[in-house]
Amino acid sequence: MIYLALDDEQEAVTEMTRSLGLDVLYPASKETEAAGAVPPAVWKTIVETGLTAPVSEEFGGGGVPGVVTQMAAVESLAYGDAGITLAALWGGAPSLLISEHGTPAQLSALLASAGDLDVSARQINCR
Repeated sequence: MIYLALDDEQEAVTEMTRSLGLDVLYPASKETEAAGAVPPAVWKTIVETGLTAPVSEEFGGGGVPGVVTQMAAVESLAYGDAGITLAALWGGAPSLLISEHGTPAQLSALLASAGDLDVSARQINCR
């Protein structure tokens, strides 16, 4: 039998990201749409969760969450603003792919500054 309920950690992530979506993303949504860019403070807050640009602990990140945990986080963030959430997820996808499937050379060259939240936020914010 397949058990589809979230575990305690996944529930905690869901609550935290739902709160972040409603308290941070939603208030920034009108400004983001008007400016055509996400405010830097919002990017930094999203990056600090480690869920939209996951990096392995070995390279200074918070670790790579499981697929269910990450999708629960994305769904909950999107309650605040789906556009900001998707931009963060797409912008952070390379770090996930490199963390999970990169060669040792790619890992050291491309994830060396991943633990620096200011650098990570700038890398995601392509504008």
